[in-house]
Amino acid sequence: MDMKKLAGAMLALAFGVNVACAADAAPRTASVSPALEKYSRDALDKLWRQPDLAPRERSIATLAILIARNQSAELPRYLNRALDSGVQAGEISEIITHLAFYSGWGDAMAAVAPTSKVFAARGIGAKQLPAASPKLLAIDAAAEAKRAARVEKSAGPIAPGLVRDTTELLFNDLWLRPGLAPRDRSLVTISALMATGQAGQLPSHLNIGMDNGLTQAQISALINHIAFYAGWPKAFSAVPIVADVFASRARPAAAAETRQTEPLLVQSQGSFAAGGTVVTGPAGETLHGDHAYVFYQIPPNARKLPLVMWHGAGQFSKTWGTTADGREGYQNIFLRRGYGVYVLDQPRRGAAGRSTVSATVPATPDEQVWFNMFRIGAWPGYFDGVQFPREPEALNQYFRAMTPNTGPFDMGVVSDAVSAALDKTGPAILVTHSQSGGPGWRTAIKNANVRAIVAYEPGSGFIFPEGEVPPAMPSAAGPLEASGVPLADFKRLTRIPIVIYFGDNIPEQPHANPGQDNWRVRLAMARLWRDAVNRHGGDATLVHLPELGIRGNTHFPFSDLNNVQIADLMSRFLEQKKLDGR
Repeated sequence: MDMKKLAGAMLALAFGVNVACAADAAPRTASVSPALEKYSRDALDKLWRQPDLAPRERSIATLAILIARNQSAELPRYLNRALDSGVQAGEISEIITHLAFYSGWGDAMAAVAPTSKVFAARGIGAKQLPAASPKLLAIDAAAEAKRAARVEKSAGPIAPGLVRDTTELLFNDLWLRPGLAPRDRSLVTISALMATGQAGQLPSHLNIGMDNGLTQAQISALINHIAFYAGWPKAFSAVPIVADVFASRARPAAAAETRQTEPLLVQSQGSFAAGGTVVTGPAGETLHGDHAYVFYQIPPNARKLPLVMWHGAGQFSKTWGTTADGREGYQNIFLRRGYGVYVLDQPRRGAAGRSTVSATVPATPDEQVWFNMFRIGAWPGYFDGVQFPREPEALNQYFRAMTPNTGPFDMGVVSDAVSAALDKTGPAILVTHSQSGGPGWRTAIKNANVRAIVAYEPGSGFIFPEGEVPPAMPSAAGPLEASGVPLADFKRLTRIPIVIYFGDNIPEQPHANPGQDNWRVRLAMARLWRDAVNRHGGDATLVHLPELGIRGNTHFPFSDLNNVQIADLMSRFLEQKKLDGR
């Protein structure tokens, strides 16, 4: 049965069959076992409040465990809990479909009837469920080729049909369905494998899961969760397998740390000014200003497309260099990965401070505002689990990286200058942060040398086709407004792959802290912008890191404590889009 037929069969069962759920007749637990009721009330409540797995993630894992073990009596209770914890009906539909392949058709079909009753009771209909044959996610061709080769070598001579269907149905279809994020599919798969004691498949799926964003802390918490819902023996059986996977993944990480102590290999380096204007005085005297300043390093055997890194508000090119606590930043990380790296100061900032427009630089004590705005915490406290070093000297270095404008910020001036820089670099990948996100879109419209954009938390300057501009979004920090451009200009953004990353501690609802509420509307606007690009045929992806299980990131994910992990995500994107060739 192909995926379309499977989804159709499940939808037919879900909305065409009325089967009573066994849980309807379940007696009160206390009438049978007061001790069980006590443990259910106290121990399970404590488990669900543990921090390393959020309630949404625990709900996904629990549904997977119950379905994989064909324990449909408990399903209605946990289906409702999942929906109340933020799991969408479409995601539940995908979980059931996914488990048809990983725990068997019978287990998946057994989950349909109780799920149908819960959906009906909550008014959930077919329109809220994923299509049988949606547009699939882009495949990571290199990773898939390696996986297929491993499976072919191990199983091809024995079960060629299994190898064929594994490739065609699972990894070229099921895993690419957009209704459930890859990280959540991994959580479902690992939960089901642990709960049913499938040790042989667990190592490969643990690695896939961690590649998809599951953390060691989350997997460790999952083992504890398995103990309650599948039994202590199943949990302890998983421990040595998980330990081996953690150890095997630590060895490359240790090697990466060793590489960071090795000498940097640079074939050429230099700097130049790009763009700008010349103001001529009445006696012929001149002022050369409003240019960008660019410093570059090119490694031996560099990849074809270099990275052009553009800072955000209050920052300059140092933002890509050493981190506040002295670790390597993106400038060195990606130089070591074989990319030519160009870091720039935009006009009227840093080393490009020669402005053609006079301005006053106020000396305002405002660093606590930036502490809040950059989501390190709510001054003077740090957010729990924030990926920012707590040493006082790190905060000192962080504040001393703040750099004022030497003239008014002008979207046209800065995008013109960076476009001129790209005329010198040739085809490149543009990496923007915060304030440079908006000018970055305009630079890509102006210059076809922009072959892709990686945008970290774009904060302003969102552009939409004229007639499609969304209304302003109010926040505690003030309204966020977008602007319109001709459709022909906007469509130039649909010709290149774009990925946007946002960090953690961004509220979903209006928040009294302007530093956080500011980013609530910016994330919402970025989602609308992504949708507009894709609606017009583009290739834009937005990654909210907490949805991958990557938590605690500030407004500067690329310099946070886990910046190597964040760099790995960017490397994977470049590989998937075939932008990493030499």
